[in-house]
Amino acid sequence: MNTSGLKMACRSIACAAVVSFVTLANAAQWTSGGITWTFDVSDGKATITGATGYGATLTIPSRVYDSGTPYTVTAIGDEAFNYDKHSEVTSITSVTIPSNVKALGYKAFYKCSNLATVTISDGVETLDYYVFAYTKLTTVYVPDSVTSLGRYVFRDCTSLTSVSLPYLFKDNLPTGLFTNCLSLDTAAGVTYRDPAWKDANNVTWYFNVWSESQKTVHITGATVFGTALVIPDTVYIGNTPYTVASIWESAFEGKTSLRSVAIPGTVESISR
Repeated sequence: MNTSGLKMACRSIACAAVVSFVTLANAAQWTSGGITWTFDVSDGKATITGATGYGATLTIPSRVYDSGTPYTVTAIGDEAFNYDKHSEVTSITSVTIPSNVKALGYKAFYKCSNLATVTISDGVETLDYYVFAYTKLTTVYVPDSVTSLGRYVFRDCTSLTSVSLPYLFKDNLPTGLFTNCLSLDTAAGVTYRDPAWKDANNVTWYFNVWSESQKTVHITGATVFGTALVIPDTVYIGNTPYTVASIWESAFEGKTSLRSVAIPGTVESISR
């Protein structure tokens, strides 16, 4: 057997594999307002991997540019602002996450020791493990769009006193979510909002669970509609469907613009 030829072929394959891997990660930089953002591009979308030149306030951009081409920012990468990797993050006191960002990666803001305020826009879906661990957050509002919480997201946030969570997590808190949050009374300081769901027409529906076992709900209100209202027969908490079985009292009180309402056959009762 010609082993030298075989070795050469293997090396060629290995080199090809490395070249292929390198081309998958399109690392780039973009400077705006004195901040230089580093990011990777995949499938036409950008993941923020870090930044330099920022001060106390960090607002994640909705778009970044590479050679004039715009890319929508859809994620903040693993450890993008992790103190263990980027010690300058101690300057950050507030962070704003725009709605086009869908995921905050593992340890994205880990040990940002002076981070006291975070605004998570509706649209964010995933907060990965340890995202805000060891920060100085005091109050946090997690929007209804978030359907995935990793473990230890708020670990050792010793100043945390108030957290508002989607109903989805009422009986489904991840392990260690509030470990060593010494100022947080989990009975009084952690609240779970009534469910809300946005349909394909951008109407947000508010409801209460009527029967968890039968997966039925009362509609309690809605926003962003005009003269006609079509009540859905199904709403969702996370990915779980619930049947609309009732319309609660005063659900649409004062909605003077309404001219027509379509009620699905699933509705069994309409309160006064």
